[in-house]
Amino acid sequence: MGLVRWRVVAGVVAFALALLACGARTGMDAATRGTEGVDAGEGAGEGGAPAGLRQVLLYGGLRHTSLTQPPTALGDMWLWDGSRWAELPASDPGPRSCASAATLGTETILFGGADDDATWIWDGARWTARHVSGPSARGGAAMSTLGGVVVLFGGGDPSAPLGDTWTWDGAEWKRHDVPGPPPRTFAAAATLGDRVVLYGGQDDSSHHVESFDDTWTWDGGTWTQVLVAGPAKQDGNGYSTLGCSMASLGRQVVLQCDLQTWTFDGTWWTPHPAALPIPQPAPGGFLEYAAMSPIGSGVVLFGGWDGVEDTAYTLVWSGMGDWTKLDVAGPPPRDCATVASR
Repeated sequence: MGLVRWRVVAGVVAFALALLACGARTGMDAATRGTEGVDAGEGAGEGGAPAGLRQVLLYGGLRHTSLTQPPTALGDMWLWDGSRWAELPASDPGPRSCASAATLGTETILFGGADDDATWIWDGARWTARHVSGPSARGGAAMSTLGGVVVLFGGGDPSAPLGDTWTWDGAEWKRHDVPGPPPRTFAAAATLGDRVVLYGGQDDSSHHVESFDDTWTWDGGTWTQVLVAGPAKQDGNGYSTLGCSMASLGRQVVLQCDLQTWTFDGTWWTPHPAALPIPQPAPGGFLEYAAMSPIGSGVVLFGGWDGVEDTAYTLVWSGMGDWTKLDVAGPPPRDCATVASR
C-alpha cells in the first residue's frame, strides 16, 4: 500500500482514536490565469474576509509521535497577531482535534472535535459552553460565517459521515433540511461575498476512502453545485482533495491541497505557482490537515502532516509570489488544529 493511501487509512483510524481518547478553469486556459495575483479588493469583506482581521485563534489538534501509536488530542490555545505566536491559558473546551470554528461578531464559535455536543463561545477572554439543541457531536465539519450566522455542514463520527446543514445565530442552532452535497468529512469551506464555498472532503464510511473534488455554494437557504473542474481533476491527482485547507482572501478564496495553491472566484478554479518552502520527506510530497485562516491582507497556514510527521511551519501568502516560511516560535507540531480569525 502506497504511503499516501496508508496515510488516508491512518488518518481515519487516528480520528476515531482521538474522539475516543477525548471521551469520545479550468474552463479558461490556465496559462492565461494561472500566474495572476489574487484580487484582494478594497476593504475586502462584505461577507468575505473583512479587511483588518488582526488575530488568528488556534486551538487543539492531533499530535502524532509514531505511525504505529495512537495520536494525542491537544487542548492548548494560541493567538497569532501577524508576527508572533502567543500561548493563552486554556482549560476549556478541553483536548480535541478536527473541531470546527468561525467568528461571529466579537465571538468565536467552536463546535465538535470530541464526543462533546456543546457549542463553545470564546469572547476574547474566556470560553463558555452553551448546551443547546443542535448538531450531534462530530469532527471534521465544514464551518464558515455568512452574514449574521455561522454555517456548519457535515462532518462525522468514526462510523459514518454526515450531510446535514446547520446555522448558528448567536443564540440557537437551526437545521436546514434541504438538498445539498453528499455526506462527507473534512470538506474545506470559506466565505466568498454572499456565499459560502465548500470544496472536497472524504467519505470514510467503508474500507475504501472516497475522495470528493466537487464545488458547492450556500446562499443562506440553498446549496448549488458549481459544475467546474476542481483542482483534483485538473491535476490528475486522486488524493489531492484529502485534508485540504481553505480561507477567504479578498474577492476569492484560496485553497491549499498537497502543496498546490488554487483560488476560486465564484466561477473558476485557478492554479497558482506559489511554492511552499518546506522540506518534503514523503515521495511525491504533500501537506494534509493544515490549518489556514485569513489575517490582514493575506492568509496564514500552520502545521499539517507531511507524510512522515506532524509539522509546525508558519507560512503566509499575500496572493502574489510564493508562500513565505516565518522563522518564529509557536505551537508544537500538529495536524487537524482548529483556527478562526478575529
